[in-house]
Amino acid sequence: LLVFCCGLLCTAATGAVVLLDFAGPGLMIWFGILHCLGICMLLWPLFQKCPGWVLILTGAALRYLGRYLDTLTVDTFWLVPLGAYPEDFASSDYFPLVLHFGIFLIGAGVGKYLYAAKTTLLPKVRECRMIRFFSFCGRHSLLIYMVHQPVLALIAAGLYAVLS
Repeated sequence: LLVFCCGLLCTAATGAVVLLDFAGPGLMIWFGILHCLGICMLLWPLFQKCPGWVLILTGAALRYLGRYLDTLTVDTFWLVPLGAYPEDFASSDYFPLVLHFGIFLIGAGVGKYLYAAKTTLLPKVRECRMIRFFSFCGRHSLLIYMVHQPVLALIAAGLYAVLS
């Protein structure tokens, strides 16, 4: 829920920037990665107990359906989160749910096979500074993402103002 709410915050912030005419409508985030990941995480408990092969097949079917939805042009924004959108749709961060929940489920299904023993397959290397840096980034990825969003929005708004 926290991840999804951070996505809503990104939508509100980019909406304000567009409404104040600091950037073009293409900067607006309609259903970005945080929205998508948040919903995927909220849906996960419904699929968690499924065997890996069911997750992989369901994920593949959702990917196929998502690719089909991407070919549709609809007259409403209500289907944007699922993957069908109007002809004039633009978003600076867009991850349609049907397509990407398929990827999420495929990854979870593969993970059930690779990590059946519930132990890591990665080497334990703590001495390397680069590994410690990436471990830190992984533990704080939501914060890093939320900080980088306004920085990129300000850069985009500045470019829009200069080029307009």
